[in-house]
Amino acid sequence: MDDLALLIYKKDNKVNRIDVSNNKITFLGANFIFRALTNNKVVKRVNLSSNNLSGGEIEDLSSCIRTNTSLEHLGLSDCQLGKSTGLSIGCSLGENSALKTLVLSGNSLVDEGSFAVGRALERNETLKELDVSRNHITDAAVEGFVEGIVKNRELEVLNLGENEPVSYTHL
Repeated sequence: MDDLALLIYKKDNKVNRIDVSNNKITFLGANFIFRALTNNKVVKRVNLSSNNLSGGEIEDLSSCIRTNTSLEHLGLSDCQLGKSTGLSIGCSLGENSALKTLVLSGNSLVDEGSFAVGRALERNETLKELDVSRNHITDAAVEGFVEGIVKNRELEVLNLGENEPVSYTHL
C-alpha cells in the first residue's frame, strides 16, 4: 500500500484508474489510499470492491469524498462498510463536486447509513449513478432517497435492488 499511495501522491503521476479490488486490503490500507487521493487531481476511477474494510473507521474516506475534485467513479461494493461508514459517506457526499458514480452495493449500510446517503442527494450536483443494492434497506431508508431525488437534478440511475422487501409506496 505504501508504494501505491506514493504513486498517487506523485505530482507527475499519469495513472488515472486504480483497481485494487479483491486484494485483502484492510481499513488501514484503505485509509492510506483515501488520504493520498484527497488532493490528487489525476485519478478518476478507483475500485476497492471486495476488500474487507470492516474493523475500524475509514475516516479518510469522508475527507476524500468531500474534497477530491477529480475522482468520478468510486467502487466500494462488498467491503463490509456498515452503517457508520454510510453515515460518514452521507455527510460528505453532499459536498462532493466531482463524483459521477458511487457503488456501495453489499455493505450492510442498513437504514441509517442508506438514509444518510439518500438525503445527501439533495445537495449533490454531480452524481449520475448510485448503487446501494444488497444493503438491507427497508421503507424507512427509501424515504431518504425519495426526499433526496426530489431536489436532485443529476441522478440518472439509482439501484436499490436485492434489499429487504420494500413497498415503494414513497415513489
